Amino acid sequence: MLHRHARVALVALLSLVSMPSVASVFDTYGFGARGTALGNAQTASSEDFYGLYYNPATLTVRKRVHFGFGVGLILPKLKINRSNAQSEIPSLVPGLNLGVHLGVVFPIGGLIQNKLAIGIGVFLPTIRLTRLE
Repeated sequence: MLHRHARVALVALLSLVSMPSVASVFDTYGFGARGTALGNAQTASSEDFYGLYYNPATLTVRKRVHFGFGVGLILPKLKINRSNAQSEIPSLVPGLNLGVHLGVVFPIGGLIQNKLAIGIGVFLPTIRLTRLE
């Protein structure tokens, strides 16, 4: 019985551990045109659904349901000079990608008014899935 409680405690403890994920499209290119243009420094001024990524605490600023969308064009201009390359593996240059940002924020009213909000934000690639290595 003690062994089972130890397992449950271990699973509960591990479920509280979080690790940052740095391979997503948001981490690489930002979320929305304004946040990307600011170099992902939109933490203090995210009063729309982009706050889902930059600062979730700002979701409570809105008093009504907020829906938004945006279009993001990823057009990397990367040049690789492999004149002195030691590797036989060819360089893989990322290509053009176009995607749509969608988001909605639902402020919760009642007794906890202005203290809790639920938000959903997604990036939908339209040309191809973006693969980062």
